[in-house]
Amino acid sequence: MINIFGFCVFYVALTICNGFDWKGLNLPDEHIPYYFTNNPDELLKIKKCWGYEDNCPVKQRMGMPTCPGESRGWVKTNNKAEQLDIFWKQGDFGYADSSLECVRHTRYCKATNLYMDFTNARFNQGNDRYAELEHYTSLPFRPIEDNKCDIVIEKPTFLIKLDADVNIIMWDTSPLIYRDLFEITWKAFSDYPVKRLQDYDGQKVCFKQAVFPLLARMRYGMFYNMPMIPGCEKCSLFRAFNQHITHRVIKLELPFYLDQLNTEKSSMKMRNTPFIDQMKVSHNSDIFIGIHGAGLTHMLFQPDWAVVMEIYNCEDEGCYRDLAKLRGIKYMTWENKKKLHQQDEGHHPTLGAHAKFTNYGFDVEEFLRLVSKAADHCETPPSISSSKK
Repeated sequence: MINIFGFCVFYVALTICNGFDWKGLNLPDEHIPYYFTNNPDELLKIKKCWGYEDNCPVKQRMGMPTCPGESRGWVKTNNKAEQLDIFWKQGDFGYADSSLECVRHTRYCKATNLYMDFTNARFNQGNDRYAELEHYTSLPFRPIEDNKCDIVIEKPTFLIKLDADVNIIMWDTSPLIYRDLFEITWKAFSDYPVKRLQDYDGQKVCFKQAVFPLLARMRYGMFYNMPMIPGCEKCSLFRAFNQHITHRVIKLELPFYLDQLNTEKSSMKMRNTPFIDQMKVSHNSDIFIGIHGAGLTHMLFQPDWAVVMEIYNCEDEGCYRDLAKLRGIKYMTWENKKKLHQQDEGHHPTLGAHAKFTNYGFDVEEFLRLVSKAADHCETPPSISSSKK
């Protein structure tokens, strides 16, 4: 194990060093210096930063994307510095701004001393979040000091629209019971059970600190509906997410890269497998193969040298290719359409004909050629230094 700061050997046991409870951090080794940068009173200021902080020099960031490809007209004269800056702001820690408090339509908002009166909430109407919050204003009284609150939430709270020491509340105004197949992943961010907005129905609730994170499927969101400049890859934000989930939920260290490709094959019915076991399989997969669909997001848990192979993109070329670029792993898809058979034009019950809604047949020899190509990449990855301990 590496010596993190020069004054304390960082043992695997992570006990107490210089009076600080290292084990209590519950962070991947690589993330620890960034914690102390953003919490300097805890120990000392370390010259490491994620990139969203004020005055964070490029050399001190966790990492920088690379732009080996062409920008295809996004920048003039193929200016690499400008191309890199755009990509950094689109899909890496540059997307977050330390001065960000609230943005238009409350797609993101950070608030203190927030007072919510749910006595006439009518949750069963199922409005969107902006419609529910557009009339919020300052108050002529101080709810907490004036004892106007039925409940005061002391802990920092994230209120998350559907699709750390914090509470998580699902902003779900539907009358239906909220079910989350991925609930295990919330344990990476809070030790407390996820709550539903309906739990506070009919009450006046005050939050000392509250954050409304980015909405799912919003325009210019993170990955989904996000325009992305061509030619760039490898975001430290997505790599940090991989490490954080791996450490806190899967509870495995990053797999060692083997000089010989791990030839053990894993095939399982994901639908019948607990999500945490699915994550463990993905995390230990050098090559992850699937047809176009949400299951390919498992690439987020793969190791840095891995390959994700989208057997066919069903005429949605950018979706998972772009996600692989953000994650920084190799992306492959079907190369020879003459060796692919599409059953028909595809039939969606409301959207009509589309290539995503039909069956496909694939040439076996061509498939095996692509798998072999993926295996060659895993045997000689561009860089394995970060994966070796």
